[in-house]
Amino acid sequence: MKKRLLSFWKGHRKLSILILLIITLLLFLFGTQAYLYINFLLGNNVVVKLDVSPQLLKINQEETNSIKIKASVTTNPFCSAACSLHVINVADKTTLLQEDATLRPGLGLDREVQLTAPQKGHGTLPVQVELQCHGVKTFLCHTDGKPTTRNLLVLGEYSLSSEELQLKQTLAADLASEIAILSSLQQNLSQQSATLKEINDTIETELIFAEIQQANETYNNILGQYRQYQNLWLSEEYSQLNSKQNQVPFEQQTETITATIKKIQDNFQVYSDSLNKIESSGAILTNLSNTFVINKDLLAEIEIKIKEYNNATLLFNSRTTLPIKQFLAQVYQQETTILQNKSKVQNDLDALSLAVRSKIIATILCQEMETCIPTSAIVDLAIQTPTTLSSACATVHELQAAATIITPALQQKATAQNYPNTVEFLETITKLSNNAQQEMINTLSIEIPKNAPNTMLLQKLLSFLRPVKTKEFPQYDLNPAVLLKVIENIPAECELTKPAIAVLPITAKKISQPSSLSPPEPVLSFPEPPAQCCVGNICQPCCTEASCRENSSYYPIIFLHGHAFNKDASFEYSLDAFNGIQQKLQQDGYLNAGAVSLYTQKDLPEGEWGLFNVPLSLKASYYVDFFQTAENYVTVQTKSENIDVYALRLKEIMDTIKYQTGRPKVIIVAHSMGGLVARRYMQIFGSGNIAKLITIATPHQGLQGSVASYCDLIGEQRECNDLNADSVFMNKLTHGGLPPIPVTTIIGIGCEMDDEQGDGIVTESAGQLVGAKKIIVNGTCTTFAPLHTEMLDVSAYPEVYETIKEEIKTIK
Repeated sequence: MKKRLLSFWKGHRKLSILILLIITLLLFLFGTQAYLYINFLLGNNVVVKLDVSPQLLKINQEETNSIKIKASVTTNPFCSAACSLHVINVADKTTLLQEDATLRPGLGLDREVQLTAPQKGHGTLPVQVELQCHGVKTFLCHTDGKPTTRNLLVLGEYSLSSEELQLKQTLAADLASEIAILSSLQQNLSQQSATLKEINDTIETELIFAEIQQANETYNNILGQYRQYQNLWLSEEYSQLNSKQNQVPFEQQTETITATIKKIQDNFQVYSDSLNKIESSGAILTNLSNTFVINKDLLAEIEIKIKEYNNATLLFNSRTTLPIKQFLAQVYQQETTILQNKSKVQNDLDALSLAVRSKIIATILCQEMETCIPTSAIVDLAIQTPTTLSSACATVHELQAAATIITPALQQKATAQNYPNTVEFLETITKLSNNAQQEMINTLSIEIPKNAPNTMLLQKLLSFLRPVKTKEFPQYDLNPAVLLKVIENIPAECELTKPAIAVLPITAKKISQPSSLSPPEPVLSFPEPPAQCCVGNICQPCCTEASCRENSSYYPIIFLHGHAFNKDASFEYSLDAFNGIQQKLQQDGYLNAGAVSLYTQKDLPEGEWGLFNVPLSLKASYYVDFFQTAENYVTVQTKSENIDVYALRLKEIMDTIKYQTGRPKVIIVAHSMGGLVARRYMQIFGSGNIAKLITIATPHQGLQGSVASYCDLIGEQRECNDLNADSVFMNKLTHGGLPPIPVTTIIGIGCEMDDEQGDGIVTESAGQLVGAKKIIVNGTCTTFAPLHTEMLDVSAYPEVYETIKEEIKTIK
């Protein structure tokens, strides 16, 4: 045999070499293909990398700025990836860029996308950058054809232009001034309406009410217009607001209201003045009715006027028109004032006349009879009259009393003289009496001071006259007869009388207006317009208030991957596990924010991702660490740690998400080992920032049997050691108890595992957690697609997604 081969080699050397080369090439090709296929089975498929810059784009109104996008793939040298790049403005669902490209290792994609700010307002809009790639299958490129997706969220923060900002400030000042005026007008109209209701029983108010109603209608029309302005203001359409505001000047719109208010206020003033005048007239008459008079004509006149006033009072108190009340008030103000002055003059004259007459006679009697009665000096009477008639009448009374005493003695003396009873004698006695009184008047007149209040009146009462000549009767002592005649001139006792009619009161209601109205509350406000955050053509104020931030409906959803079956594969493969569920949530209204890294908080302001009034979903990997250089952050894949280390990294991830979203809590959806990482995190750091834990195919009781035995053949040994049901880690985790939050476990069955049902990796018993809500999913296993991983396929097991969505909705 050897000889034949050697002979053939020598005879066919070239052909033999060719055959050897072909055999070697075939062995290389099939060996390479086998190697690449094994790598494919272990997860080394297509790795997609996507970077954007910046993550927060700041632009002014109607300006444009660019987002820089870099994309690359990592795969075996014989593979390429068919990729589709989509950039979508999530605010209005517009596509900013859509491009298909074939990427290879070393041949990436660099693009710039222009983002234009909305034409109005300020706020933040989300831009989603999505790169979806799938491997292109060839002889040396093994791929399942399933797409790998990377999502990144870019935020565009837009603000007003300088011109719009200036216009806004001008409008704010104008609107504040006009609202203050409108508020004052409304306050006055309300006050006047209330006043009219108060006096409605006293005055006919129908016409005034009609005017107020018309003014209120005008006011409401203006207010409705300003409510439209308010909507424009809050939506930050300042140019349109400015245009509308300038169509009709504010003063022109409100002038009818202002005129009505002034007119009604004038009417109120007329009513108040009329009421004050009629009451003042009543007070004058009441004072007159309580004043003693001795003049009968004056008394009669006062009583007549009181009767007339009482009749006018009945009319004034009844429900009559304002002109009638005004007329009555004016008439009686004039008439009572005249009567008051007349009464004062008459009473003063009567009092002064009595005082002067009494002083003349008292002085004569004091001189002739030594019967002296005190009286006021002329100087005092010139300066001030007696306060009332009563004092003058008291002097008269004293004189009458004195006369009663001295008259008998004088009569006795007169009888003794035996005077003749002739007319001539009697006339002589009368003249002598008058002369005696006139001489006293002449004496007293000298005492009258000049320019005193009562000088002129005293001068009339004490007019200087020369004594008249009389016939002499020397045979008689005429003094007793003259004194008796003087005594006859003592004023008669006063008859002090008051009017017998009472003055009726005014019962018409007074207007109770405050002396000064407090500043009114603004009828409308123009607060600082809130920043708008729009998602899917639905715009709402950005979520900045505590009530919104703490709304459980907006808690972020955090997806945690499980144990990597290939310790050498990129951590990106682990993130791909939740692509289908995350995309499905996006279709149901959840904002897909892609993945979160440990250093994301360095790139965006605090709470920026939480501005939107929708929940968002994030993928996170505890397989990644980083260290910081002077220029950048360097990502390091570290998959060779135990679960305690992963729990510490989850703490950093949780801090980052809390900083990034501003939300107090998150919902964790964890697959496989990710559920144990989450539970360990809560054991170490507490569950205060976790609202609910949902685990899928998590070995809560650890791995057992054959799965535990071959775990570290392809997986990381430290992880496998912790995952073992008999490990110290599992013992600590089990005895640590159930986290004090709602926990739901989704367990897969349908695969035979060591005489028990399971999902191909985790048995049903190992997946159970005492105290947690349990959901069973029935499925099947294939050689290279165990139910353990296939449960995350939305199309294959939609019930898993529906369970997750339902559990998220039940957060309280």
